[in-house]
Amino acid sequence: MIKESLSKLSPLETFNKEAFIGDHEYGQDLCNFVLALSLIWNDTKNIMLFYEYLKDLKPKDIEFSDPNAMPIMPIWGEISGIKFYLEKSLIALIHELFSLIRNSKDVLESNSFKTIYKQLRRNCRESWDTIISFASGGADSKTPLGKALLMVRHKITNHYDKNEIFKGYKKKFLLESSIPYISRGNRMLEERFYFADAAAQEYYRSQLEKVTSEEFHKNINLIKNSINLALQNLIETFIQGRSAWKQVKNG
Repeated sequence: MIKESLSKLSPLETFNKEAFIGDHEYGQDLCNFVLALSLIWNDTKNIMLFYEYLKDLKPKDIEFSDPNAMPIMPIWGEISGIKFYLEKSLIALIHELFSLIRNSKDVLESNSFKTIYKQLRRNCRESWDTIISFASGGADSKTPLGKALLMVRHKITNHYDKNEIFKGYKKKFLLESSIPYISRGNRMLEERFYFADAAAQEYYRSQLEKVTSEEFHKNINLIKNSINLALQNLIETFIQGRSAWKQVKNG
């Protein structure tokens, strides 16, 4: 899938390098804000690219009597651990986006930003409005996107609280009597501490809103699509307002 996605990239274009240099119309704070949004958009794509790849990755020529049961195989533990890390990374990224928005109040209230906002497509404005509201601690949690953002707004992200991780370990292996696993080897590629992933997953998911695994992944995709729509349209509108696009030959 990753190789396929690389082949779908559009041809290279460029723009005036001064587009992100502030002037009397577009302040430097606004330029910096849009530049930061551009990096968040890229990082969101990076996470979701690998997440979608792993989601569909399954060992071939293996059949299970219970398709919902997790088979006891190193490859499944590795995939599960990486997926969990990507889920945490995306939620951490959303928290960073919320923090950037909260710290950019003056930018959002500027006439220059309001001009850009008015040029956004309607669905992009709606997604942006919901993101802004949740970043500020409000918004309607009854909408699909609102419910998805509520799931992650106040939840843990990528921290390593030793006591909380132990709570997950205790629940997973002592109260539920699951079995801790490990792959031991001489190189990092050969080894993994599956029990640590399981302990963190147990605590992490206990802190989320009560949703099924299917609902969780549906919410993750909804957030990804909303960030894609809102940020992409906003970034391109900003650049287009400052510079003409120019195709790059052989790009």
